[in-house]
Amino acid sequence: SKATTIRLLDDPKRRDSSELLTVAEDQGVVLRGLAAPAPAGPSIRAQLALFFRAIKPGDYLCVLPYLYLDEYLQRSLLDLIEVLRPALNVPVTLNPGPRYLHSTGQLHKGGPNSGVFLIFCAQTVGDLEIPGESYTFGDLNRAQAEGDFVTLAEAGRRVLQVDLGGSSRAAIETLADTAAQVLAP
Repeated sequence: SKATTIRLLDDPKRRDSSELLTVAEDQGVVLRGLAAPAPAGPSIRAQLALFFRAIKPGDYLCVLPYLYLDEYLQRSLLDLIEVLRPALNVPVTLNPGPRYLHSTGQLHKGGPNSGVFLIFCAQTVGDLEIPGESYTFGDLNRAQAEGDFVTLAEAGRRVLQVDLGGSSRAAIETLADTAAQVLAP
């Protein structure tokens, strides 16, 4: 597999956000967020609990999948939202990326700091190269997800990026189960 870096914003003044990140990995699923490591260690369960505790009354949660959404994956995301909405008692939206970037994405970055963001990305299967470029559509989509994550983080927004690995649907279903356990009264 080849690694390609795509710079959507090449600004030398941008600080390196990697020092601010907490990373948790379990069974091929990787979480990245700006929260401090959870007291129990950086397990996915602990990081989700910490992330959800940051959501307060008056906030809203945006689920931002940078994924190819077939009907099954969309159903899994809607099932996840049905777990999150009543447990968090805040509005939860589903805005697939990158198409929201030029509309509600502006509100996310420039509006009041009441948005909390859950970004999903995954490995692309059967990816196609962009004609005339050295990278694929999947590489571009992943770079846009990364750019959105970094921009939200640098704007001081509460954001968690979840890399689902190679099995998006199964990973989201597992994440929904874990979220239900973490959010149970």
